[in-house]
Amino acid sequence: MPLDYQTDTGPQLTCRFSMGEYNGKPSFLLKSNLGLLWANLPPALEALVKMPNMDVSAKNFALGPKGMFWYTYQSVNNVIEQKGSDDLWPTLNEDWKDGCPIRLTFGPKGLWWGEKEWAVPGQGHLVQSFGKQPTSLVNESAKRYPGVKSHEIDYVAIGMNGCWVMNTKYGEPCHSGLAPQSLKAVKRETAAGNRIVNVVLSPCREDLYWIEFSDGTVDYFLPTDWDRQAIDKHIRAHVNSPEQGPFMPYELPVPSPGVSMLRKVTPAEGMYDFVVQQFNAGWLHPHKQPPPSVKIVYQIIMSTALHQSFNTYLADDYASSNASVSVYRSLLLARVVKGNAERRTTGDKKLSSPKSGFDCVEGVVGQELNYDETCVYHKDAIRPAFLILYR
Repeated sequence: MPLDYQTDTGPQLTCRFSMGEYNGKPSFLLKSNLGLLWANLPPALEALVKMPNMDVSAKNFALGPKGMFWYTYQSVNNVIEQKGSDDLWPTLNEDWKDGCPIRLTFGPKGLWWGEKEWAVPGQGHLVQSFGKQPTSLVNESAKRYPGVKSHEIDYVAIGMNGCWVMNTKYGEPCHSGLAPQSLKAVKRETAAGNRIVNVVLSPCREDLYWIEFSDGTVDYFLPTDWDRQAIDKHIRAHVNSPEQGPFMPYELPVPSPGVSMLRKVTPAEGMYDFVVQQFNAGWLHPHKQPPPSVKIVYQIIMSTALHQSFNTYLADDYASSNASVSVYRSLLLARVVKGNAERRTTGDKKLSSPKSGFDCVEGVVGQELNYDETCVYHKDAIRPAFLILYR
């Protein structure tokens, strides 16, 4: 069915992302500047996304329960086409008034929200929301956002057991029935002042979520058998357009003498990839593979700094978590000048300095040590370079 799009509603997103269910297992479809990425799609949709040039032609999509989908793309004739699963249109059962849907999001069977657009002679194109939402969502949105227009709605996400989260261009998100993990993420980021521009929930598992922020970063909890590294690569690629190149120009602030400052490193910077590589390379503990996911990186800008080799300090074994405060753990990536290192394979609690002629002690995995460690004895030999938040 050809579409006549006139309206582009909703926030600008880092990636197009949707979660659904097929054959009893979660599914997803993602579009970024790298193209399309997916898992467990129904055959009809997988055939669509594998069509030539679909990496750039795909426009919008939504996955639902039991293989339901809605998919739009630009044809070779520059016409926007839409496709859907066999049960899509009977389920929506909407009077399109010769118009079309322009946004859709599905919850469990029988629940969805969307926007439709149609042309009215003399009035142009009109946009209106539609769908079947949980009663609590209908009541709360009418109370919280009276008179809100559909184009003012940033997102509506509906998940298992009728849980939901919604936000408009005004105020904070409202929600009901969210699973503890996704509820904690929404509350944490809202309290921290991070504006959430999109939320995606799964129609078949209450613990899965995707939360995107106005700075382009994404927090998520997804199935372990999905390719998380590939997903992270797509997220970073979208905010790192080919025209910009791998490095973003920025001007470093100049701290006062003796004062350190933090600068958030964006995924678009080559520095971000470098820090992630160092983090992963240093994660050598045999019982902790694969490494956790780096979520936020801050550059530590000091009044003085050393520019020598990096070393990763694996402090995770010594970390304690307070989940009521944050789900993240943190560590420092430091610049270290080793000099002439005394290498040891056993520990010595009485050791207070290296042997004569050495500048530091370097512990090597062997008889007693689980992973490499370096101990320096002069404060000028080490400078913290990055603060990493991970989970």
